[in-house]
Amino acid sequence: FPCEVCQKSFSRRCNLKAHNRVHTNDRPYSCNICKKSFAQKCNLNAHGRVHTKERPYSCDVCKKSFSFKRSLMVHCAIHAGDKSFICSTCNMSFTQVSALKSHSVIHTGEKPYTCTICNKSYSQNSTLKSHILTHTGEKPYSCITCNKSFSRKNYLTRHSLFHTGVKPYSCFICEKSFFRKYDLSLHIRAHSKLNTLSRTAEMSNSEANLGQINNCLL
Repeated sequence: FPCEVCQKSFSRRCNLKAHNRVHTNDRPYSCNICKKSFAQKCNLNAHGRVHTKERPYSCDVCKKSFSFKRSLMVHCAIHAGDKSFICSTCNMSFTQVSALKSHSVIHTGEKPYTCTICNKSYSQNSTLKSHILTHTGEKPYSCITCNKSFSRKNYLTRHSLFHTGVKPYSCFICEKSFFRKYDLSLHIRAHSKLNTLSRTAEMSNSEANLGQINNCLL
C-alpha cells in the first residue's frame, strides 16, 4: 500500500492510514496528564514514561537504563568501537558496509538522486528525501518527549540528547563531555589556544632569564 504523498510503501492498510497522519498533522491520541497529542498510539504510550519515570531499556555494557529505545541506541554508540569496514581511498572506517558504500560516493562525485521539483541532485537517497521536505514544509520526525517536530531524523536524534542527558562527545584532554560534536571541536580549539599561549609565556620567561644571566656575567 503506497503513500500517495511520499511514495513510501506499507504491507498493511492500517499502517498506511497511521502514516498518513504525518502528512495531515492529525494527532488523535492525547495524554491524560499533560494533554499533549500524538499521531501514533505507540508514541503516546512511550510518552507516558515521561510521567511514570519508567526505564525499560538497559545498556548491556554499563547497565544504564533509559525510558526510550532511541535514547538507548544513542547511548550505545558511546561503547561501539568496532569499525572494520575501511574506505580504500581515505582510510576512514565504518561499523557497517552500507555506511561505507554511502561514504564512497563522496570520492566518486556521483549524484544519482535528483529532486523532481528543482532538479537538484544528491549522492545519498536519504539526503534527497530530507531535501524534498524543504519543498513540502513537512516535519515528520517528532520527539516523543516534548512533541517538537523536525524535518530530518538526525535533527531529532541530536535534540533527544537534551532529554536523555547523554553527552556522547568527550574531550580526550580533560574528559569533559558535550551534546554536539561542534561544541567539542570548539572546546578542543580552546585547549590548543591555551597551550600556545602557555608555550609563548614559557619562551618569554626563558628569554628573560637568559637576559638576566647575561647581565650578571657582564
